[in-house]
Amino acid sequence: MKQLIRAATVAAALIATAGLGYADTLDQNNAFGSGNANGIDEWQQQVTAGESGLLAGINLYSLYATTETLSIGIGDAYTTSFVYSETVNLNGSGTLTTNFIDLSSAGIVLTDGEAFVIDLSDGSDNGALSLAARHTYSGGDLFVKVGSNPPVDETTRSGFSLPFQTFMDTTPTPTPEPSSFLLLLTGLSAGAGLLRRRKRV
Repeated sequence: MKQLIRAATVAAALIATAGLGYADTLDQNNAFGSGNANGIDEWQQQVTAGESGLLAGINLYSLYATTETLSIGIGDAYTTSFVYSETVNLNGSGTLTTNFIDLSSAGIVLTDGEAFVIDLSDGSDNGALSLAARHTYSGGDLFVKVGSNPPVDETTRSGFSLPFQTFMDTTPTPTPEPSSFLLLLTGLSAGAGLLRRRKRV
């Protein structure tokens, strides 16, 4: 009976450890300054990853509820090439609201020092987004594109940047392998066999 309990305990511990997943780390933190902007325009912020790992998510800020198209591109801004896009609903009711966008399932893997972009476009409300922080971000510039006009480097022109936070999954643990479950079955079978043998004696 002791062997059965020991085998089950070891296998359960292995499976629990394999299911721990990733540990999220705050990577880039460009705090909100002041002011809000037209959410219908396209806003594209270049970001430089500070750590290697999986892009787990970002925090965006809004004053009022709005729907935006969020896109992520790899490389320098301004770009029209994206590896991921989704429609996001940002909350807000007249006060500055932080909105976490989960990107863990997007599979965007970055290396330390790699440039990527956060692009927001097709906003549903005029002036809903708190996009323009009144300070520059050292990891890249903010570009603004209005209608069919060419994009403008708003950081160079006005010293503005997009307020945001990015989170990285930096310490992935191994995914459960079939051998872990095989170990559980083997241990339970061996323990059960020993238990039956002792009952016969």
